[in-house]
Amino acid sequence: SHTTHAPHPHTANSRCPDAAGMPVPFEGRTGLTAGQRTRDFTQLQFEKESAKLADIGEPLRERVQAQTANFIANFDALIDLPQPIARESREIGRVVTDAVANRAEVKRREIRKAYADARSAGEMQEPVQMAPLAQGLVGMSSMEGIVPMISAVRREATRLGAVVPDEAGNLRPGSMSVNDAETLRQFVNQATDWTDRREATFGRQINSLIDQATEGAGGELYRNARRLRAQFADEFENVGLTARLIGTKRGTSERQIALEDVFDKVVMVSPVEEMNKVRGTLLRAGPEGRQAWADLKAAGIDHIKRRALSASERDAAGNPLLSPAQLQRTVQGMDRDGKLEALYGKQQAQTLRDLAELSSVIYTAPPGAINTSNTASALQVALDSLVTFGMTGVPAPVATTLQQAGKYLRNRSVKKRIDEALAPPK
Repeated sequence: SHTTHAPHPHTANSRCPDAAGMPVPFEGRTGLTAGQRTRDFTQLQFEKESAKLADIGEPLRERVQAQTANFIANFDALIDLPQPIARESREIGRVVTDAVANRAEVKRREIRKAYADARSAGEMQEPVQMAPLAQGLVGMSSMEGIVPMISAVRREATRLGAVVPDEAGNLRPGSMSVNDAETLRQFVNQATDWTDRREATFGRQINSLIDQATEGAGGELYRNARRLRAQFADEFENVGLTARLIGTKRGTSERQIALEDVFDKVVMVSPVEEMNKVRGTLLRAGPEGRQAWADLKAAGIDHIKRRALSASERDAAGNPLLSPAQLQRTVQGMDRDGKLEALYGKQQAQTLRDLAELSSVIYTAPPGAINTSNTASALQVALDSLVTFGMTGVPAPVATTLQQAGKYLRNRSVKKRIDEALAPPK
């Protein structure tokens, strides 16, 4: 006879995500069983053991197979974009780098026009004293052997008259026009490998010294050009990841980041702050940039899906087996770094957390709820053997046990209890 059991004291209050509230709801043939819903120890033990039985346990096995297919459908639903998705890693890399490079070029054109307007208005002829630069280059002289761009900048500054070596070789400040100061700044930007941390640090320091020397000089048009150039540096030079996306290795045409590695570098490896900078650049880069960001987000879901699903093992329905532990680890790893919400926003990030939690609810049970010795299925095998060979020669106590087990397995109340476990909650 069927007995109603009280919830297990350690599991009655366990958090169960809203399975029916997932993008593809777990309901009907994919709904949670009574044991999955309540985490009741005894109910789960019954369901897990009964699922091992050949015929009578088939509905329970089919339920879990349908739930696995529903997990896959949920991952796919989270990649719900209005545009086609660049699924291949190399194609994703191409659309991302193209969008960043195109925006950088648009900004460069704006800057060139702003400087041209300032020159035409005569705002860049004013002379400025370069004392801050001379003092700074003297302080950096000890690093010239380690950072070669420093000596290259010193030579160019000397050529343009920004600094003047005296007879002893010491640097004295010179005077130059604002226009020549900007020419020197362009040289610094070209001589600096912005993807190299050390060079980028000194490049920023030298540009800051030029800023100090030209502070307050020129007119409004020049100051507007300087603002645009500073914004460009913040977006494309001071962020190592962005600089590497559009940069090439020194002396070659080879990309700093290979196209097939763009997703890993942007989403999986970089600090969340740098990823957010790339996101800002892409979202401001027009439709192509917004699509590129959508492609990165889609690839992130694909990454979670690939990590959670087995590449080789499949269930009876042909679905790849899902690992709750792997899904939890992947989602939690991205959550720890702040990537989950940065990529998907609060609502979708919570959906991913809930899916990971739900996988534990569906595929795992408290210790002891599953009989790892396969007693139930072993009894079924023994009974099948008895049908074939009869009871002859079986010791009386064993025969009695098997007969009792047979009565249990054939008991209609077991099927009724399975039906109740699969029924939706009232």
